[in-house]
Amino acid sequence: MTNSELSKRNQEFIFHLTKLLNNSKSFNDEKTNSTLITVREKLLAGQKTGKTARQLFGTPSEFYQDLIDPKGAANRRRKLAQQGHKVNNPASTAARPRITQQLFDYGFGIEFIDTSWTLLIMFSALYAITGAIGSSKQSQSIGLITIFLFSLISGAAYVFVLRILTPDPSKKERIPIWQRLLYSLLILVSWLVLFTGVTSLIPVKFNPVLNSLWLFAIAVVAGVSYYFWNKKSSLPRGILIIGSLATNSSVRYRQKYPKIKKAKGKR
Repeated sequence: MTNSELSKRNQEFIFHLTKLLNNSKSFNDEKTNSTLITVREKLLAGQKTGKTARQLFGTPSEFYQDLIDPKGAANRRRKLAQQGHKVNNPASTAARPRITQQLFDYGFGIEFIDTSWTLLIMFSALYAITGAIGSSKQSQSIGLITIFLFSLISGAAYVFVLRILTPDPSKKERIPIWQRLLYSLLILVSWLVLFTGVTSLIPVKFNPVLNSLWLFAIAVVAGVSYYFWNKKSSLPRGILIIGSLATNSSVRYRQKYPKIKKAKGKR
């Protein structure tokens, strides 16, 4: 059986699961291949009855946890079921992330594209609104190349910082906090220097200033194209979704590696 027989969503499930299994010390090549063959067969059978990978296995990270820790996974499901029967508190459920995927289930590239695209929509709309309600000079305050560069560089910086600050549940050891803060500061400084330096080098004729109408047009075109791209991407739906993905990674890390009080002890 080849992955081409599977739907696009199921192919994405296999892709992310394969990545998790290949990076796992608990799975050798033989065990990985046999697991993937079984999963493919169940996905193909599920397609015939309209069942999705999520309905059959959950997310790739959830199914992976089931494979490496079946008892723990069963306990987690039982506790969640018990909580669901006992309480239905909208305030508590609203505080929880709506998705189960995690930041490190995806690569930097797709998260960068999603974030930069979203920021382009937001920045264009924001500048258009402020320009429309301000003076004519304010409405001509940003150039065509500038708005795109601002979105791209800001998107890259945001994703870099989140991936540095967020703990990876697949790795027990975390980067010391002083190093994480230092790396984040360096990235933010680099973002400022790079944006200022690059924009200052762009000739004015290649960077025409935009009025509110053009900015609104960019926001609309970017928004519509992003909608169709996001529907086909493997990322969950949401605005700046990597924030929720990072939250899920942090929650999963705390569950997997609970804090142990250091008893340096009374000697």
